[in-house]
Amino acid sequence: MPRYLSQIFLALVVLTLAAACTREPEHTTPDMLQHVPADTPYVFVAGKQLPDGLRARLADHYASQLAVQRAALLKVRTQLQSSDEAAEVTRETGDYFNVLDALLAEFEGRETAAALRELGIEPVARSVFYGIGILPAVRVEIADAARLNAMLDRVEVRSGLSVAHGQLGEQVYRRIEMGGVDLVLSVTPTHLIAGLLTDALFDRHLPLLLGQQAPAQSLAASGEIEALISRHGFTGYGEGFVKLDDLTAILLGKGDGLNAEVMDALG
Repeated sequence: MPRYLSQIFLALVVLTLAAACTREPEHTTPDMLQHVPADTPYVFVAGKQLPDGLRARLADHYASQLAVQRAALLKVRTQLQSSDEAAEVTRETGDYFNVLDALLAEFEGRETAAALRELGIEPVARSVFYGIGILPAVRVEIADAARLNAMLDRVEVRSGLSVAHGQLGEQVYRRIEMGGVDLVLSVTPTHLIAGLLTDALFDRHLPLLLGQQAPAQSLAASGEIEALISRHGFTGYGEGFVKLDDLTAILLGKGDGLNAEVMDALG
């Protein structure tokens, strides 16, 4: 899998940015977890709405943090390009740095939650970050689908990256080829859905990512997160896990089910 690592890392940064704006849900977790395979090796889900005052302050804080990330990215990219060890990887992943730069450019000057909502983004929203096998996926509630799609259109143009547009049933999605894996983005009336899928299993796993097909068993059905909250006395504001034993087994080719399927497709 080494040839995919740099691309997967940058895609993971984009997905993390999507999830990083979120910290709240209105209800408990099962509705968000119905799309998450029970055998995911990792998950983080926001579980309970924060008090209104704190939520408002956090929303403005997240917006102000995103507003300065483009300059931080430029600094990191410049440092990598000047390093003999990292220069080759930086060149190979230049297109994806361009996408990230184009995305962060949308946030420049938008230092309040209200300004961020003009892009269709809800700074403090329900979200879940998880794995389809070892590959990351995220679902985030949004403020406005039309505005978010318009922002993604601008990012496409500014980055210059070739993006394929497809449709599964009535659901439109964007597909960015990354050499063996593809980054998929889809905006529904209520959610941004994003994730990485292998080329070999794209058609089989796309319905799962988009929520059109339920996993064989969901994390909602398993009750694992609710049990975790109860066992440790967590607050419900945000819970998750990383199963290091499962991740190790998957990377060593000893996983099973969906995890083994994805790893085999990665080669």
